[in-house]
Amino acid sequence: MIKDREDLFIIRQGPMPMSGLPSCIINQAKTDAGADQLTNEIRFLRALESTGYVPKVIRDVDQKKQGFRILKHTYIEDVGDSLDLMDEEKFRTHFLRFLWKLKQRKIEHGDLTSANIRVVNDVPKVIDWKESRFVLEDRPTKRPEGDVFHAFQFLAGLPDGSRHGRRFAAMLNGMQAHRLNFQPWHDFKDGKRWVDVGCFHGDIAACAAVSGFENVAGIDTDRSAIIRCQARFNGFGIMFQTLDAIELRPTPLNTPVNVLSCLSAYPYILNQHGDIESQRLIEGWIDKSDIFFFECQLSGDGPGPEEFKTTRHIEEWLYERGADSVEAIVEIEIKDRDTTRTTFQVS
Repeated sequence: MIKDREDLFIIRQGPMPMSGLPSCIINQAKTDAGADQLTNEIRFLRALESTGYVPKVIRDVDQKKQGFRILKHTYIEDVGDSLDLMDEEKFRTHFLRFLWKLKQRKIEHGDLTSANIRVVNDVPKVIDWKESRFVLEDRPTKRPEGDVFHAFQFLAGLPDGSRHGRRFAAMLNGMQAHRLNFQPWHDFKDGKRWVDVGCFHGDIAACAAVSGFENVAGIDTDRSAIIRCQARFNGFGIMFQTLDAIELRPTPLNTPVNVLSCLSAYPYILNQHGDIESQRLIEGWIDKSDIFFFECQLSGDGPGPEEFKTTRHIEEWLYERGADSVEAIVEIEIKDRDTTRTTFQVS
């Protein structure tokens, strides 16, 4: 495969036994601008090589030829085309870990779309770092929406990941329009807090952390779920805790909260504490958080409350709990139950 761009030749080369090279992508810079792109790419591949989520640098050669100029060669590992996913939770775990590494290193890929994400043995390999930058660098960015936006658009396209990716992509879009005035994650002010009630395996809490929240907590009554969360997202700085939701009254963990999410957990709170206590809990969360995300099973969907026969009933119920605004932001298909669940943004 050969791509002839204005500044670069890009060649997909098979193994070269005579020179001892494996399959690789050969980049040849034709102009100074092309050489700058390749130098930039090598910089970020080196910075991230220890993560295992980027191709290896095989060779980096500066040279000049008479006449037609080749200013720079790079030989980058060819990670191949994407393979079918076998374990989607494993992939999501690694993908969120990759985003966390970017956040830690203050790196912006700049074009984190599906074209640049490969699936290799259920692990992401991210390619094409030619236009990347450190977040404080004065370099143009190809996609001003930011890496996090495109990352969750990618996750939303996965067969099962749509349940997590679509939810969180919708949450981010909703918060953009809210008075928190959300910016790309590297521009967030310190101290924004997110608490996820009924965190299960930790995806939403991890999404919040990689999106820029400096103070994230996930709670669940299931100790085994919390242990799994801690194993998947060790090092993210998330406080995963075995805790009954009723202990979060009146304000979660007795601290100000910007965002609180309760997704498909309310029926279990209701079953344990009854109507009055559970409703008071929801009323307190609506009152004390800037944004409250709520999702609940409908009647007939597992433990869904009998009074929630339609999404309209849930919306009316949230207004009765003191909400000023209730907006349905995404509807998720529950394939194994032939039903849907709607996530509401409440303020």
